[in-house]
Amino acid sequence: MINQISKKLIIKFYKILKTIEATKDNIRLLAKNNEINEIKGIYYGEEAIAVGVCTALKKEDIVINTYDGVSSLIARGGNLKSIFAEIFGKSSGYNKGIRGNFNILAPEVGIYSANSFSDTGMAIGVGFALASKIKHENKVIIAFYSNETANEGIIHESMNIASAFKLPILFVCKNINNKKLEKLLEDEEFSKRAQGYGIKGLTINGMNIASVYNSTLKIIEEIRESKCPAIMECVVKCNYEDFKNNELKLTHKSNFNQIDFNRNTVIKNFRKDCFDKGFLSEEEMEKEDEKINKSIEEAIKFARDGNELVQDSLTEFMYANKYPNIPKLGWLS
Repeated sequence: MINQISKKLIIKFYKILKTIEATKDNIRLLAKNNEINEIKGIYYGEEAIAVGVCTALKKEDIVINTYDGVSSLIARGGNLKSIFAEIFGKSSGYNKGIRGNFNILAPEVGIYSANSFSDTGMAIGVGFALASKIKHENKVIIAFYSNETANEGIIHESMNIASAFKLPILFVCKNINNKKLEKLLEDEEFSKRAQGYGIKGLTINGMNIASVYNSTLKIIEEIRESKCPAIMECVVKCNYEDFKNNELKLTHKSNFNQIDFNRNTVIKNFRKDCFDKGFLSEEEMEKEDEKINKSIEEAIKFARDGNELVQDSLTEFMYANKYPNIPKLGWLS
């Protein structure tokens, strides 16, 4: 499917994928060197989902993240300096250093939530989709969730409401093929659950960026036109289980010294495709790598030199200052 994509877009995919990989590698290194604490959400193998989905969106569309929010943030054009400043807990970060790398909120690039708690972001996404419908906007909402939480009530309730009200939202399931879930499920294809809600569902290879992009592009336009929700299941092999299991037993200092992470197969396979099909030469990719590494070095320096989190800002995002007008009864009729 990569042959159906322009060279310009292929280069864009490569830059984003490499930036995500380099960002994650540096986050791990910073944690290893005790420069940042409580490091979580370093997942390798799901990058094609973030890049393929986010690249297919329009500027006005909204993304509701789950874990690994940094990948989608970068794919949406997030600023590296603001990202690393947030991870360092500095006031110059996206959320003034309050939320860290796991839950960054960046409305300026369409990232309105990164909620990892039982994928409650699904309900938030449905709320945004409902608001879009009420305002007669042409937005599509993307709500990411994991197959690990797919049996929770909030997932089903969100999909049921979206179907009943015909809301413009795409539920993206990251199916990491967790063998522990087999006893809970009779069918591993989560997209088939769409039949129960009377909406469209499809399953794709979540490690093939061209497949993710083309599938998202098609289904997003269908949602934009019909205003009806859909489920897209992306099957991946995610390298993070060892990290999560050992995180409970080891300190973050020794964590990285004892675990051998599998390297990112998504970027490796994409590099090979680019080279084999003549889209990018090794020299061109190396030049891009140098630029990206330099940008990340500058972002880390910016974060290190930034001002510490201001105590008063801890309550700044706790309460809303303004409330929208409450619709009159019968607004859905």
